[in-house]
Amino acid sequence: MISNNSNTGIGYQALMRTQGNFNTALGREAGEYVDGNNNVLLGYQAGSAATTITRSGSVMIGYQAGYGSTGNNKIFIENSSAGANNALIYGEFDNNILRTNSEFQIGNPSGTGYAFPTTDGSNG
Repeated sequence: MISNNSNTGIGYQALMRTQGNFNTALGREAGEYVDGNNNVLLGYQAGSAATTITRSGSVMIGYQAGYGSTGNNKIFIENSSAGANNALIYGEFDNNILRTNSEFQIGNPSGTGYAFPTTDGSNG
């Protein structure tokens, strides 16, 4: 059941058992068991958890993106329940952190683009 005010939940059990304000959830069970404010959760079980957790100011996009993660001001873009060290994109709004757990490319590397190395080089 959605509690408090200004929440929008679209999908079976979206924002069910959620306490908080100004949350938006789209997808089956998106935001279920989340207490907090100002979250945007898109996708099946995006931002959900098996038990009640507190989270505010977070954006989670994709199938199970951020599932079970804790803490505020997070961003997850992923199509699994991968954590911060394995999600395609992870970030922290409050610490200005943005991480991609992937090979980062600009343009198409097989043409005129560039793929950044996935391992550290040596100094100098």
